[in-house]
Amino acid sequence: MRTSFLGIFVVALVTVGAARPLHAEPAVAATPTEFVQQTHEELMALINKGASNEQLSTVLRAKVNFEAVVERSFGNPCSTEVRKCVNRWESMKPAQRTKLKDLLIRLISRNYERNLRKTVGYDIKYGKVVPVGSESRVKTTASRAANELDGGVTRREAPISIDYLVNGAAPKYQIVDIYTEGSSLTKNWFQQFNADFANAKSVDAAVDKIDKQLTNQLKK
Repeated sequence: MRTSFLGIFVVALVTVGAARPLHAEPAVAATPTEFVQQTHEELMALINKGASNEQLSTVLRAKVNFEAVVERSFGNPCSTEVRKCVNRWESMKPAQRTKLKDLLIRLISRNYERNLRKTVGYDIKYGKVVPVGSESRVKTTASRAANELDGGVTRREAPISIDYLVNGAAPKYQIVDIYTEGSSLTKNWFQQFNADFANAKSVDAAVDKIDKQLTNQLKK
């Protein structure tokens, strides 16, 4: 489940770029929606220029607060959609936090780099912005253009609902979570990691198990 959700996460980050024309020097985003749009414009511009994965990763790390994504995945804090939150982040030693954080960020970036160039060609529609505490959930839908099949029949895939949770205020916005078809990225990770902690005999045992799981994912 983790791998497929990461793949969707990558699609979500890139597909919105086709929604607006590209500009060499975008203005400072005044709203969360403008921030999301401009982020994807910048990514799409880099793709069109043949940018390296390292260049794309640099932009991604500036726009997405990976540290917050990782901590929320361990319940610090949980997504608002988690009914019973347990802060597993605080139960870990600093070295354990650092190790798992680095593995998760590498996993996100690796999947991002693999899938980034496959996500061009989506039609994007922006919806409303919903307040979530002090943060803003920017609602969008992404859909592929209709494909022509044999015999002249066209097929359009069902649109994907993709929402972005944006933290901060202009000009320092950052994405801290993504909801695909209503499902929170950090909630999904938390449920998996929380189960690992609950079923382990100790914090150290849980961390070792998660370490191995993430390491194995990175080998694929």
